[in-house]
Amino acid sequence: MRLHFELALVQRLLAHAKNAPEHRPTFDQMCDGQFRRDGKTFDFDGSSAAFPTSEDVDSAKIPAGLWLVGDRGLYLMSNGAPPLLLSGSSCSHVVAYAAECDPRNPGGWWDVKRTAFGGDDGTVFLEASFIEGLIARGRVESVCLDVTPERVEAVTPRMTVGRA
Repeated sequence: MRLHFELALVQRLLAHAKNAPEHRPTFDQMCDGQFRRDGKTFDFDGSSAAFPTSEDVDSAKIPAGLWLVGDRGLYLMSNGAPPLLLSGSSCSHVVAYAAECDPRNPGGWWDVKRTAFGGDDGTVFLEASFIEGLIARGRVESVCLDVTPERVEAVTPRMTVGRA
């Protein structure tokens, strides 16, 4: 399913991520040996007493990027730390909702979320270079991703043609 995110807001989120002194890991990154302090991949075989935490991760190894989050809607947010918060808030993050899946708008956002992302909540990491590549493809008004429960792909935007 094609999802569209406001370009200016995505650029703001990306700038925050790239300029942040540290980056927060997704759960998948907390399990991945290349990002962990001990270098071991966490597996769910039942031998471990606890799930991995951000303390298990070497934050210097986490690259800058955006998270595609599926929960109450679908949105992008910066993985930068400290987080980018709404003005005057101590816990509400700045996010870019997909136009098709914004819970602030009436309609079928829940159906869109389930179709595009699946029934479970989760987070997919998108490297900064991936987002930069989307933006660099042409003059666009939104960033477009094709999202299914199995994958996230770049969508080549239609070029905006100006009049002389």
